[in-house]
Amino acid sequence: MAEKICRGDEIKYTLVYVNSEEIQNLKNLEKKYHEIVGYGIVNNNGYSFYSVEDNYTTSILNHWTNDIVTEYDLHSCWIVLKIHPCHIYGIMTELCKPSNYVCDVNNFDVWKTKDKNFLVAVITDMDMD
Repeated sequence: MAEKICRGDEIKYTLVYVNSEEIQNLKNLEKKYHEIVGYGIVNNNGYSFYSVEDNYTTSILNHWTNDIVTEYDLHSCWIVLKIHPCHIYGIMTELCKPSNYVCDVNNFDVWKTKDKNFLVAVITDMDMD
């Protein structure tokens, strides 16, 4: 017998890996896209999150995304969107300008946060053509 694990609309946030250059473009899009929560950077000192709410001025060291993004060794820059992974096309297309990329999500993982008790999608494979 099959068992439903979750409904797609239960996914509240999406974490998307980006290049460091695209973090600068993110700041220009925050007024247009209220779904932008902020970005996180993994470096030698650990993980730091910067929120759009304080204009990216203060590093948040113990953000709820920390436990998730540190599981993905291949990427060091992440944006956090309050949107379902099927709806990131518009934001990602504009974020990657002027390259005129088209964003196709090929795969994502779904996590359940411990503290907040909600589902988070983490993009694991996307094409930017």
